[in-house]
Amino acid sequence: TDTEKQQLLQMCLTSLQNLMDYCDLMFEASLKLDQNIPTSKTCFQPIDLVRKVADMFQPAIQQRELNLLYTLDDDVPDQLVGPYQALYRVLINLVDNGLKFTSSGHVHIHVGCRGDWLCIDVCDTGKGIPPKRRQDVFEKFCKLMPQYHKKTEGFGLGLHFVATICAANNMAVTIRDNTPSGTIFHIECPVAQV
Repeated sequence: TDTEKQQLLQMCLTSLQNLMDYCDLMFEASLKLDQNIPTSKTCFQPIDLVRKVADMFQPAIQQRELNLLYTLDDDVPDQLVGPYQALYRVLINLVDNGLKFTSSGHVHIHVGCRGDWLCIDVCDTGKGIPPKRRQDVFEKFCKLMPQYHKKTEGFGLGLHFVATICAANNMAVTIRDNTPSGTIFHIECPVAQV
């Protein structure tokens, strides 16, 4: 009947308005987060940084029967001066992202040094990111659905924040394939030895 159609149309319009209001809230939140980017430099121990990130994800990893591994090269100093909070937030986002898109296998954090640069790889054994979409993932609200053919959490902001934090701290972030499957996010961060 016409009354039922009108009610259904009104429900759709109300739902659409609620969705638009929610998107506005998410956009406002993303702007505020962009303004609170950590840039201060402190003395930190790279092993403690990586352990703190790994410990945070242990419950999720055990629940999903995945492995979170981490290794540090022998040439990584015990203490460095650099943007600890920025690195921490970047690693949280990258590990979280890796876990979202890895249904079996592992996420691996590898830390090395190249001169005055701390080099961190976050590798996963997920489906990977198509080469044509690699730069897109750093844009606000970018989600690579339906390529992954599964519903994922989040709003497509995590990798945008990674890129924003990296840019504010003179850090570089790149993406490449992990053989035989998955993605490697490579971070280079300027540091000083203690």
